[in-house]
Amino acid sequence: MSIDAGEEIPYSDRSGVLEALSGVLGPLDDATPRPDSYGLVVYEWGSVKASMFEEGDVGIWIASREQNEVEFQGPEGVMVGWTREQALAAGAEDIAYDADGDGKADQLAIGAREVAGTVSLTDPGRTGREYIVLDMEGDKVTHIISNGNDFSDL
Repeated sequence: MSIDAGEEIPYSDRSGVLEALSGVLGPLDDATPRPDSYGLVVYEWGSVKASMFEEGDVGIWIASREQNEVEFQGPEGVMVGWTREQALAAGAEDIAYDADGDGKADQLAIGAREVAGTVSLTDPGRTGREYIVLDMEGDKVTHIISNGNDFSDL
């Protein structure tokens, strides 16, 4: 992730990601940490959430175009509220997941890159990929979510 197209902060840099988010969204003390029964802790700043287990990368969920005068964009400029057509034109691709049965993918992937040493669970034999997930409701992007991939399980 990066803020204002600045230096990229890897999601594995948990304190760096939280510091960057708190720098633009408000002090970490103002975020609401919510631990759950699985050991996941979620910090919330309104429409932005950062989640993490005791170990591993930080996950980020964005559910609005902006907050506190901060505009949120994913790869290729994608934003919450974009249409499916806009996201696909920017390079997003369907993730084979259609929970509501309407014949359209409920999620799109954008910014995909291969991860050496992994194997795709959705396309066996292919190298696994990580990407940013675009949650779709109908034909609108409703969330931008970091750390999507096709090689790990829950």
